[in-house]
Amino acid sequence: MGTSIEADDVQTLILNGYRHLEGACFLRLRFGDPARACRFLSELEDRVNTGDSNPDRAVHVAFTHRGLAALGLDAEILASFSRPFREGMSRRHRRRVLGDVGENDPRHWDWGYSPGSEGPGWVDALVLVYATTDAGATAAAQEMSDLPGAESIRFDALATPGSLIRDGVPGEHFGFVDSIANPALRGTRSDASATAIAPGEILLGYPNEAGLLSESPHMMAGAGGSGSLPRGDFGRNGSYLVVRQLEQRVGAFWSYLFQGRERAEAVRLAAKMVGRWPNGAPLARWPEREPPARRDQGDDFGYASDPDGLRCPIGAHVRRANPRDSVPLVDGAEASLRITRRRRILRRGRSYGAAVPGWPDPAKMRAANAPDGGRGMHFLCFNANIESQFEFIQQSWLNARKFAGMANDADPLVANRDWPANGGPNDFTIPERGGLHRLRMLPQFVRMRGGAYCFMPGRRTLRYLARLR
Repeated sequence: MGTSIEADDVQTLILNGYRHLEGACFLRLRFGDPARACRFLSELEDRVNTGDSNPDRAVHVAFTHRGLAALGLDAEILASFSRPFREGMSRRHRRRVLGDVGENDPRHWDWGYSPGSEGPGWVDALVLVYATTDAGATAAAQEMSDLPGAESIRFDALATPGSLIRDGVPGEHFGFVDSIANPALRGTRSDASATAIAPGEILLGYPNEAGLLSESPHMMAGAGGSGSLPRGDFGRNGSYLVVRQLEQRVGAFWSYLFQGRERAEAVRLAAKMVGRWPNGAPLARWPEREPPARRDQGDDFGYASDPDGLRCPIGAHVRRANPRDSVPLVDGAEASLRITRRRRILRRGRSYGAAVPGWPDPAKMRAANAPDGGRGMHFLCFNANIESQFEFIQQSWLNARKFAGMANDADPLVANRDWPANGGPNDFTIPERGGLHRLRMLPQFVRMRGGAYCFMPGRRTLRYLARLR
């Protein structure tokens, strides 16, 4: 019997990726007067969607640690949040964990960092708006500034999410179907999936895969307003939201792969780097050629039967991000699955910026010769433990150039190559019968433009925050 989730108290974005809503608009907020900010939240609260539903329009809100302090949240509660959330993504030692150094250093970001405590880059909260069209999402977001209390809040839009969704299937600027492999949560309507994990891996206040409760912010019994929160669990039905704006250098990606190669070979090498064909078909099932149409075969495949990476290279992006049943240096598929279930994240990203002319056809995209910059991915993911989930994946599986015993192979798509500690430019190794094929000196394909660690509260906690003043 699985754990029952209090869905009505969970913000819907955690339970539903809104593939049916092609429009989106993301706002970052900086609070002024705390009392007016709380008044704004009391009005916003009624607009925030909760429960496992399919609305035509949706609004969600998440807060940084700085933002919660600006609202006047009690210092004892603030201190009970996890260390990565308290410190923030741009703290010096966290930069090295994430690979945010060199060109990706927070000092070069568009938002999420400022040298002074009141600088323009800081963010107190994010409001995420979704609708059937981009125009509808923009209009709904503009309504936020008309709510009572909003006059003391500064609203800044992040780069506008673009509609790279086709027939309910999201894509990204390199030309690949995206957001296929997401875990389902036990206790939801999707918990029959083979990928279902314990809800406590994503939601605070529930048992995780180890049968334990993840560290969750709390308040002392008897504290003002604690009666509205079960057992004073401030974090219950909430989750930590990681937000990273990743600029994609589409021209650099396809120019590198097409140099001296025909289209079919360029696409094959790109698929080897990603671990899937452009239409989403996994190399683990179709290693030789892309099937004629995307086939929805579920997500219950593994890599244990491909230990040498002849079908899907061990260093491919999707295999590194989720090794499934073949975690390097771990003995046995079951042991590997136990580890990966503790490292899963729930992705809710959206592309931003105009698609390259010809998208998603690689040859047309290359021929368009569109300049890099101004397009990319708003990477959004939920997890209950930033350090052991998102940061572990980023540091130990994606940025590590000695992953699975390889000598100089960081992640071929997202790893930071402008990083002396990571050996500079990396290679990508493709095992083939009779030898190894190496792509040498991969350039930087992705650059950080901003980011933040946020907390997306449950409805009861949001109501508590709105009544702080």
